[in-house]
Amino acid sequence: MMIPKTEDGRVIFAIPWQGVVLIGTTDIPASASLMEPNVDADEIDYLLRHIAPYLSAPISRKDILSVFAGLRPLVTGKENKTSKLSREHHIDLSKSGLITIAGGKWTTYRQMAEDTLNAAIRGGLLPAKECVTHSVALRGCPADSSFENPGEDPYLSEYGTDSEAVRTLESNRPGLRETIDPALPYTGAMVVYAVRSESARTIEDVLSRRTRSLLLDAKAALRAAPKVASLMASELLRDAAWERAQVETFGELVRTHHLA
Repeated sequence: MMIPKTEDGRVIFAIPWQGVVLIGTTDIPASASLMEPNVDADEIDYLLRHIAPYLSAPISRKDILSVFAGLRPLVTGKENKTSKLSREHHIDLSKSGLITIAGGKWTTYRQMAEDTLNAAIRGGLLPAKECVTHSVALRGCPADSSFENPGEDPYLSEYGTDSEAVRTLESNRPGLRETIDPALPYTGAMVVYAVRSESARTIEDVLSRRTRSLLLDAKAALRAAPKVASLMASELLRDAAWERAQVETFGELVRTHHLA
């Protein structure tokens, strides 16, 4: 669902994703570069206020499972509002050979990479050769574009052809079929796979990035933390002290995503 115009001329989306609904976005200037930017209370009120007229059942703060924010790098322009600045990236090649890329978005990262390589070629830093990113498949992408897994768990199907490795873990260790929390769709096998094949080394790696547990339900992610720590410790040969430290550190992170 799209709300085409807000009181300040923005657009708001309500998007079904991973069994929940994402509502956003807001856009305010950030005064500092923080690893975990806080969500301003006014931003939450803003979204709730603008989505309410379009819902048959109003939602409130108690319905919010998780909140999250990020920093978007923008190249300075003539506009005086961050929401109006261009999302395009800019590449600069200095006389010393330093390539700087500024701006851009996650969704254009491959184009950014190609443009950076082309800048290096033009600057004589690399031999002239066509970039192949447009034809290189991402990991898990099937050779046949019509590849499907009929009836497969939608969360498992996200692994593409690598889903077989997760299923093998579940077959060899049936206990890994259990979800890490009743409110989350992810299994123990996905945690073990994240450690063995996706370079996960912390609870945050697993619950925030390899899976989206923290973004889906902050409370559930916190409940799952001890179980995830135990599975990871077994794989990484870590001790109980490591597990406790990981759970404590992750708990601090959860505070930025959970509304009391």
